[in-house]
Amino acid sequence: MLQKIKERIFRHKFIAILIVAALAGGGYWFYQSSGKTQAATRYVLATAQKGTIISSVSGTGQVSSVKEVEVKPETSGTITSVNVSQG
Repeated sequence: MLQKIKERIFRHKFIAILIVAALAGGGYWFYQSSGKTQAATRYVLATAQKGTIISSVSGTGQVSSVKEVEVKPETSGTITSVNVSQG
């Protein structure tokens, strides 16, 4: 069965090439036409004003630190300040 299909394809090379080209072209056209969900860019112009910006962001998931440091003083007592800088 598979041998007959191969023989038929080799006998009709031109038609087989046209079918492959049509399938490839149709696939490319479908890919290009389905990917055009680009929104138009809009610009809103206004004068600058002083005021408060209120914005909130919500999300779900877990928060974990990249690096943890355990602080163990060598003496007992109360820690009154921790002088650190970011980074």
